[in-house]
Amino acid sequence: MPEANTKTILLVEDEVLISMAERKSLEGYGYKVLEASSGEAALDLLAGGAKVDLVLMDIDLGRGIDGTETAERILEGHELPIVFLSSHIEREIVEKTEGISSYGYVVKNSSITVLDASIKMSFKLFEANQKIRADSRAIREKHQLLENVLEHFPGSVFWKDRNSVYLGCNTAEARASGAASPSEVIGKTDRELGWKDHDAEFYRSTDRQVMESGKPLLHHEYSYHEGGKLVWVDACKLPLMDGNGQLAGVFGVAVDITDRKKTEEELHESAERIGLLLDSTAEGIYGLDMEGNCTYCNRSCLNLLGYRDSEELIGKNMHWQIHGRHADGSHFPVEDCRIFQAFSQGVGAHVDNEVFWRADGSSFSAEYWSYPQFREGKAVGAVVTFMDITGRKAMEDALAAKSAELDRYFTTALDLLCIASTEGRFLRVNQEWEKVLGYTLPELMGASFLDLVHPDDLAATLEALSVLESQREVLSFENRYRRKDGSYRWIEWRSRPEGDRIYAAARDVTDRKLAEEEVAALLREKEIVLREVHHRIKNNMNTIVSLLSLQAMSMKDAAAREALEDASRRVRSMKVLYERIYQSPIFGSMSIRDYLGSLAEGIIADFPNRGIVALSMEVEDFPLESRILLPLGIMVNELLTNAMKYAFLGRSTGRILVTASLEGTQVRLGIEDDGVGIPEGVDFGASGGFGLMLVRELTRQLQGTIRLERGQGTKVELVFGA
Repeated sequence: MPEANTKTILLVEDEVLISMAERKSLEGYGYKVLEASSGEAALDLLAGGAKVDLVLMDIDLGRGIDGTETAERILEGHELPIVFLSSHIEREIVEKTEGISSYGYVVKNSSITVLDASIKMSFKLFEANQKIRADSRAIREKHQLLENVLEHFPGSVFWKDRNSVYLGCNTAEARASGAASPSEVIGKTDRELGWKDHDAEFYRSTDRQVMESGKPLLHHEYSYHEGGKLVWVDACKLPLMDGNGQLAGVFGVAVDITDRKKTEEELHESAERIGLLLDSTAEGIYGLDMEGNCTYCNRSCLNLLGYRDSEELIGKNMHWQIHGRHADGSHFPVEDCRIFQAFSQGVGAHVDNEVFWRADGSSFSAEYWSYPQFREGKAVGAVVTFMDITGRKAMEDALAAKSAELDRYFTTALDLLCIASTEGRFLRVNQEWEKVLGYTLPELMGASFLDLVHPDDLAATLEALSVLESQREVLSFENRYRRKDGSYRWIEWRSRPEGDRIYAAARDVTDRKLAEEEVAALLREKEIVLREVHHRIKNNMNTIVSLLSLQAMSMKDAAAREALEDASRRVRSMKVLYERIYQSPIFGSMSIRDYLGSLAEGIIADFPNRGIVALSMEVEDFPLESRILLPLGIMVNELLTNAMKYAFLGRSTGRILVTASLEGTQVRLGIEDDGVGIPEGVDFGASGGFGLMLVRELTRQLQGTIRLERGQGTKVELVFGA
């Protein structure tokens, strides 16, 4: 029995009995065997991740794909040795398999010894091929790496023989010399390339210097002009030796450092500008080394400390020079100094409650910032910036006193005072809030005041908050706030915004609101009573009009009937005034246009000849008091009644014009018709009936004048004070 072998073999054989026999023979030689009865099954096994070291492949595999196609598919995705195990011995079939795999071809029914030897030989060939592939791949990678290094080197790379003839170079060197590619450079000297004569001679002389001395020429900087542009180069050359250690030529690299040179110049200029900038700042600035000694100081530092020249401070220990005593003159240990801690512990510091000492021995309140400086991760010192804040300290003390005064006002005010954010949170509240809402100050500080607002007032509160966010004041606003016991209190606000802060003064107006609600309820009751009184008065006046009308209809005497009808119309005119006065938004007065329009239409509509009379109104809109409108209404009733009774007798058409205007403080009222005209003997004097007498007396009551015009009709004009 051969020595045990742990290799796994995939046996691809469609004949079950043959497969079983071959498997047992192979297992007898220590192999682990996986079986596949078709090419498809073999591919599925490998696709499923089966670990296989070698494939024994039959060529004829029944209905599916044959062994050669199966082998080709396996090799597309796997690197495995494949040995063909077949009954075929035809030359063309054997040669076909060699084109697929070169690891062996074994005829079926060969002894297990032959098969085992073929398998072992296949493993050795496979391992050898794998090593060759790996070595070839490594050589290719190294070659590719060298090419990449040469092509991506940030400059030119070249090598020459002992006569300064180019043996090779990278693309950068070729293009720098005027050639399109390295192949155009190989075999030429610098003179034969695109360099100027003096440049070519310079390169040749440095080649000779390196080869004759046998020593490298490192970081040799030189410049030349190319297309009007100054180009700076940093070049290194060293002797090139052959395999026997003999001089073979020169190897060189050159890097364009034009940008670096430009950067160095810019850095130098920048350093000068920074120095000027530092000297122009109002703050004092000085630098420290790790011993606390001054390495730099600007002009403001000297001025603030009372020194004339930087040499008076450079190299001096700044702690003992300007910082070694407290304001009271007592010793200030360096270990306690925050500036010292900045570079000794690598932490920054900002201090505004210490003093610096001037050259003349006086001190001043100083605010300073001290930050460590690092180089390659290691602290190398610190930079200190400082300013004299004596004036600011005095202002801060004054502000502190004023703030204390405001705090006393804030805590003793009887009104509700608060500072809130535009996000809806209390930032500060005074003691009165505890009394009004029942919450403690800690409970209110930082709380959302929107959570305390009555739900019915929330929308209006949010709208007011939006106004404040837009930096507009809200000087009169009321809403309800929930107390800790669940009840609500009415709060009246005056608020002013300042950025994202709201400054507000408020007061509890719950008692006032309750009183207002009580007054409103009383007013509503009064309105109900007045509405009922109005209804009763209106009904009574309607009753009077109805009684007069009924009485008139029952009268046999025409004069009596007419007198009653006139009285009814007079009462109706007063009823119109009453209704209009009641509906007027201004108590005790109403628009003369509204009143006269309704009155005139109502009077004319009461006559049987109303259909032939056209009424025109040219009345301005201005208010008059009821004390004027009442007599005025009676007068208009009398004048329109006379016109309707007498002006259009025997006529088929007629027109009445009512005018009214306000001229300064005088009211001018006119009633004009185009009727038959009033008789000559009738006027507003002593003669006339009851109606004209009534008009005359009411004119006297209004302290006005009345004028009668006769012509084509009748016009009456009344003038009185408004």
